[in-house]
Amino acid sequence: MFTDNFDQDIIAEVQSGLAERRKTVAGNRVLLADRKQKHAQLQDKLTQMQQQQQTLAQCSQLLQNFYTAAQKASVKRLEDFVTYCLKETFGDDAYEFRIKYETKRNQPEAEFVFVRKDGAGVEQEYDPKLACGGGCLDVAVFSLRLAVLISSPQRPRKLLILDEPFRYVSQNYRANLMVLINTLVTEFQTQFIIVTHAEDLKELGMSGKGSLLQLGMSNSM
Repeated sequence: MFTDNFDQDIIAEVQSGLAERRKTVAGNRVLLADRKQKHAQLQDKLTQMQQQQQTLAQCSQLLQNFYTAAQKASVKRLEDFVTYCLKETFGDDAYEFRIKYETKRNQPEAEFVFVRKDGAGVEQEYDPKLACGGGCLDVAVFSLRLAVLISSPQRPRKLLILDEPFRYVSQNYRANLMVLINTLVTEFQTQFIIVTHAEDLKELGMSGKGSLLQLGMSNSM
């Protein structure tokens, strides 16, 4: 009798333990299912974020390509304009103007160079400040200042005030320079006020007194 009761107690204890284990297993299954669901949600969010990042990267690349193309077009127009002014002043054998971009310390830097073909037809680069006559640099700087003025998005008054801008241009090129400046005045409706002591350059002015020379008419002056 005692043995039977003992066996029943053991059986009851085992059954109770199994029941607890079943509850634990069932709880773990629910927890596992919940974790799987959360993992799936996180995976979906991760996939969505990766897709968004990919889309942003594609858009960024597209904008960068567009900006690069627009930048190259603007640089080419600037190069062509300065080259035009150089050749109109010094003839067809004059230097061509180029802008070289390099990335230094993660920042783009521009370098201005003059280019001319040698006897073998190979282009050679020259530093405008060192290897070229001062007159070429005078005309190039004048052209750059004018290009900045006429291309400004703020559309300021088209007026340039210059102090001896062509002091190093040889006298035998000044007639060409006169023609060029009068052409620019007409084409871009620009006014120049120039301080100069060069008598031949004063012939350009539509009005002038002493060393002050005015080219182009202005309603406000």
